[in-house]
Amino acid sequence: MAGRRFSVLVVGSTMIPGNKLRMGVDMADFWADVDALVERHRVVIDRPANSPHPASPEHIYPLDYGYLEDTRSNDGEGVDVWVGTLPVRRAVGVVCTVDGLKGEVEIKLLVGCSPAEIATVHDFFSQLQMGSRVWLRDSK
Repeated sequence: MAGRRFSVLVVGSTMIPGNKLRMGVDMADFWADVDALVERHRVVIDRPANSPHPASPEHIYPLDYGYLEDTRSNDGEGVDVWVGTLPVRRAVGVVCTVDGLKGEVEIKLLVGCSPAEIATVHDFFSQLQMGSRVWLRDSK
């Protein structure tokens, strides 16, 4: 059906036993790489919590949103980051979004986000009618 949006939440190794990708890549290596990226690059908040979305002002950012300075994502801009309130500044997950109207797919890091904040981010994308999927780091 045209215009239909969906979203899925995936937690840790729930869908892939042993925390391994099907291609045999160890997920611990993936998260170590993400952690190194977050540690090496300053987070720039360009859309503070409670600010309106620039293209859709009726949608309000529920958390601080920004990017990692001196990085580049597939859209040519810095790697997008949602920043939560947890004191530990490490990635707890990633969000993949699909915007069918723009023809874009993006990855966003969830840094220092609590489970409630992750659900809030997930809901934000649903309100924007974007498909999204969240992959969470195992808490082990």
